[in-house]
This record gives sequence, structure tokens and C-alpha cells, in this order.
Amino acid sequence: MSTNTKNAKTTATKTARQTAADAVTEAREILARRQRDHSAAELAQEDLTDRLNSGDETVTTADMTEAATAVERADILVKAAERALAKAIKNAEVTDKVSVAGVIADAIRPVLTGVPVKVVDSTPDRSQHDGQPVVYVHQRNATKQARTGGGALSAEVIIEMHTAAPLALTEDALRKAVEECPQVSTGVVNGSEQLTAMKGGGYISTVGASIQRGWEFTPYIPTEPTAYHAKLASADAATALRATLTDWRAGGALSNWGELIKSEVVDGERRSLVRLSLSMTNASTAKPYDSASIALTAGLVELEGRYADGLGRCVGLKVEGERANSGADVRNVAVTVTALAEFVAAVA
Repeated sequence: MSTNTKNAKTTATKTARQTAADAVTEAREILARRQRDHSAAELAQEDLTDRLNSGDETVTTADMTEAATAVERADILVKAAERALAKAIKNAEVTDKVSVAGVIADAIRPVLTGVPVKVVDSTPDRSQHDGQPVVYVHQRNATKQARTGGGALSAEVIIEMHTAAPLALTEDALRKAVEECPQVSTGVVNGSEQLTAMKGGGYISTVGASIQRGWEFTPYIPTEPTAYHAKLASADAATALRATLTDWRAGGALSNWGELIKSEVVDGERRSLVRLSLSMTNASTAKPYDSASIALTAGLVELEGRYADGLGRCVGLKVEGERANSGADVRNVAVTVTALAEFVAAVA
């Protein structure tokens, strides 16, 4: 932990919303500039063509090739700028609707019993610190959607604890809270704790968190799920289960399947029904049929309360049944367990 006893200075920082809005403005400006460049390239090419049509022999093949290449290049750059603008607008819309800082605030509240945890848009005014215990959580950058576009979010988050005594945040406790939070699929508490003594009394302890895949309790996913998302959910279940089956790896194999049954929107929420299957082939009598069935069922039930790309939060799961291609306690038993899972996501 590093301690800074110098007077803290208040610094103005942009909010996540301001950062997102600025990104949209910049993207619009880049697109406008590239559109102008594209128009200029087309006009230059047309001018060369007109000169040739009038019999101007000074226009060379190299001139025409260069002009055509310039138009093609400008066209590619315009399309790239259009994609960048669309992405910036989408990120701005997400930032207005959701906050990764809010997800982290929910995760650390149980660790900070009795201390108010507040989500703010920017770094709080430290000159106003009165020594009363309070924790502020804010984002350093705009909320971004994961590349899959399935509802997972990412952002850099700052956690500040204002206290009367020189007590720093417990970094290990915060890391554990973030890692175990069901709304954080991938995220780490990073950097060292920094303790700052305030001139007017009291102390501020700061820790950063980098969230690559975080989720709102009911994630915002405006697009409809597909069969791909159902298969991805079953693959996630298999991956999580596989990590726990250390005594099956040498002699067995685990496979998965997912099927989207239906998806409908009611009162601003989309509810999707997915059939998920996990199968295990065991080539050893060391683990009988019953053991495989229990393991597979546990792997599916574990999905409840967790999140899946394109589908949202799993709010219910019912095991439909199981089947095997042979009797119990024999070699090469293939066991399959199937369940119906319901997922919910916000669309507005």
C-alpha cells in the first residue's frame, strides 16, 4: 500500500456519459472528413476522365490508376468510419442505460457492512470530505459492450473509501467479492491500495477494478437470441463442469448441446426458453451411472442465477430427464441429462 500525506487536489474528470458522448462527436467528425475526402477523390477521377474524353493526351495511365486507387481507398475509409460511429452510438446508448460501477457497488456492499456505498458519475470533491465513512464507486471510462454483443459489459472502475481513521480498503476482500459476484464473469481488482491523508482531516483509500465481462441484474439485450446463443450457453455449462471433473478426465468425455425453444417480449422484458443437454461418456467402471447423472444434473442446475450471452440471466431451470445407452456400472456408459432453462433480459 502506498501512502501520500500531501494535500489532495480536486481534479475535474469526465463522467462515463460525457466520455461516451465525446466519442460519438469525434466519430461523426472523422466520418464527415472522410466523406469530404471521398468526394474530392471522385471529383479528381471525373476530371481526369473528362480530360481524356476531350482528347488530352497528357493524362497518363499512372494518373488514372492513382485516381482510381484514391477513390477505392477513400471508400474503404468511409465505411470504416461509419462502423466506428455506429459502435460509438451503441456504446453511448448502453452507457445511458447501464453502469458497471453499479454492478461493482452491489458486489462490495456485503464486504463493507455498515458503510454507505454510493455510485457517482465522477471523482467526488475531496475537499468536502468530512471524515464520515462512505464509499464512492465510479467509472473511469464509458461502459462498453462485449464484442459478442450478448449483453456483457466492460469498464474501468474506481473504488474510493472515505474514513476518519487511516484504514485502507482490504484489497483481498474486495478482489474476492468481485471474483465471486455472479454478475461478474471476468474481472479483477488491480493496482495497489493508495491511502491519502486529507488536509481537513480523514483519509481516502482508493482501489481500481478492471471489469471485462460484467452484467446488470437484468441485462439490457435489445437483439433477439439465436440458436448460436443456446449452444453457447450449453458450452459454458460444460466448461464450468469440466473444471470440477478431475477424476473423469482420464477415462471419459463431456459433450453439450443447446436448442432455442422460444423467445418472446412481455412488458419490456424478453424471456427465452432454452433446452440444454450435457452428456458424459465414461470408459471406466470406477464411476458408475448414478455418479455421472448426479454430476451432469449439478452442472446444469448451477446455471440458475448465472448469465449467458444473448440470453441474459437464468431465472429458472427444470431438469427434464436423463438417459443412458447401457445399464449401470458397465464400461462405456453414455449418460445424458437434459433441462429447460428460462432466461430474462431487458429490451427497453
